[in-house]
Amino acid sequence: MSVGIRAENIHWKIQGRTILFDLHAEFHAGSTTAVVGPNGSGKSTFLRILAGTLSPSQGVVRYRGIQPDHDISLLATQTSLNLEAPLLVRDLIQMAFYRRGGVWNRPPPSDLDTFEKLIEELHLKPFILQPISTLSSGQRQKALLARLILENPQVILLDEPFNALDTGATQFLLNQIHRWQREGKIVVVVSHQMELVLQNFSQTLFLSPRYVAQGPTRFVLGNAPKELLQSYQGIERNH
Repeated sequence: MSVGIRAENIHWKIQGRTILFDLHAEFHAGSTTAVVGPNGSGKSTFLRILAGTLSPSQGVVRYRGIQPDHDISLLATQTSLNLEAPLLVRDLIQMAFYRRGGVWNRPPPSDLDTFEKLIEELHLKPFILQPISTLSSGQRQKALLARLILENPQVILLDEPFNALDTGATQFLLNQIHRWQREGKIVVVVSHQMELVLQNFSQTLFLSPRYVAQGPTRFVLGNAPKELLQSYQGIERNH
């Protein structure tokens, strides 16, 4: 069975305000899609709807070859992270093992090896026994990213994942996104960093009240109304 996600006729309203209206979008195995658009256009809301953690006001999301509870991982913005919880960095990352194998099953040696490799590559090893509240925002983002990689999902949804990351961690994440693509996974990323979008994402979904489009990145951005792109640096009409 082919793997994919189709959002059909998605609407989302809150407090009488329509955020998403009659949205249709598709995502296929081996695809990398950037979700862009002005603030308040429903990008983060749409990721939550795709993840199955938020029900649309109208419409449906259909999954092929995917079990949302097990095969989808969402890296939300850090505002959803409870910094008051007495949680060590190690425990935050290793929560991935519990999702995959259950609380009582010890992770296999290969997963523990991957854990050690990740904390080395992301420069988290010196902080691994510290509470998450002591980390900088960039370090917390790297810890959340490490947890998601260990979950090994089929569908990866990332909400502004490059925020607070340094140059090295940004390149690490871009390499990981390309690796997921080669592995046939579905990757959907909300981002305002247009140069990264142009250089690394073959598909783009543009959300705004006036312009909604999905397709090849340069085509979608090249046809977007100029005023919608003014808040993004590095975008020119000849893209």
